[in-house]
Amino acid sequence: MIRIKFSKDKITIGSAFEYEDVLAYILLKSLPELFNGEIKLSGKIISGSDFNPTLNRLGLDLEAEQKKDKETGKVQNYICNISNKSPVHIIKSNLLSLIEELHSSCYLLFDFTVYLCSECFSHMILNPETKMYTCASCEKSQKKPNVEFSIKTKGIPPRPTTKQKGVPKSENQKLANKIKFCQVMMENSPEVKQMLLDELTPDFIDEIPIKLKLLELVNNYHINNLILPPKELMKNSKMFRFLTIREGILERILSVDDNSFENTVQFKI
Repeated sequence: MIRIKFSKDKITIGSAFEYEDVLAYILLKSLPELFNGEIKLSGKIISGSDFNPTLNRLGLDLEAEQKKDKETGKVQNYICNISNKSPVHIIKSNLLSLIEELHSSCYLLFDFTVYLCSECFSHMILNPETKMYTCASCEKSQKKPNVEFSIKTKGIPPRPTTKQKGVPKSENQKLANKIKFCQVMMENSPEVKQMLLDELTPDFIDEIPIKLKLLELVNNYHINNLILPPKELMKNSKMFRFLTIREGILERILSVDDNSFENTVQFKI
């Protein structure tokens, strides 16, 4: 699920897992073209394959470490931790390249915030001593800039569970918790709004009005058939699950202010 609120000057987004990479990409693309300040990046990158060659090729001072199974010693995945106490300083173009190259094979659980000067739209940097933000270009100072571009993502992907603690949650409560996985804020403009709609709701473009305040999208996957791989792979349960083909229907439910629309797509993955 994803929920997008449009106010006069800001767009506020809350999403469930697996929207975080496209939201980080749109956020960066929404920054002014001339923005050249360094972004303080923290968070985590997780993948089932080694992505160190990509980090090295982009000249990033980062390293993915192997996480091995305690019993078998086999590599389960590769994780790159970027502490918020020691963030990586990276320019916009490099971060865009990182997302473009890794989004199809990695979970990109990023945190970063960019404040822009309201006068010249250059990068504003926090001075720890004065606790004021100062523009890198015109040197204007503010306690907290008004123009904020930020993304905050939880560091651990959600895991399915059958355990129920306490009072059972309603569907609305479950959805409200899901959209806390990734929180985004960016400046509102016709170009940014169109970019969001083109990326997230291309199949509903004709139904979405020019003016809107709230957009919510829910994706429900209904798997009705499994095509199993050859029996000789049964001994390798991980590969057996990976090679199993799933057939079903994706039900997409869009709510725009007081209106609701539905669309279904058949899938085979």
